[in-house]
Amino acid sequence: MGTLHIPCVNKCEKQLICGHKCQQKCSQECLCKENCVNECIHNHCNKLCNKNCISCIKPCEIGCEHRRCLKDCYEIFICKSFNIIMLNIIKIDIVKLNNKTKR
Repeated sequence: MGTLHIPCVNKCEKQLICGHKCQQKCSQECLCKENCVNECIHNHCNKLCNKNCISCIKPCEIGCEHRRCLKDCYEIFICKSFNIIMLNIIKIDIVKLNNKTKR
């Protein structure tokens, strides 16, 4: 005799790789429908988290008085899930660079 499986109707609320909580029903595939939080110093993404961001092709701003990054801005990010960590590091480095140039 077979059994009928009734799908769960509660919210999933798992932590997604983007940092948001899943808002889908527990029985559905986890798919973030929140606004993307990725940004660089030139622009911010205006898409949903589950869509690919448009890559920033402006020159990277990371550097110091001795050396500048020669990559395009988007090349410093390895993958979307790594962006938030890298963005925080970059903001700190840019603040340090700006403070050095103001002296």
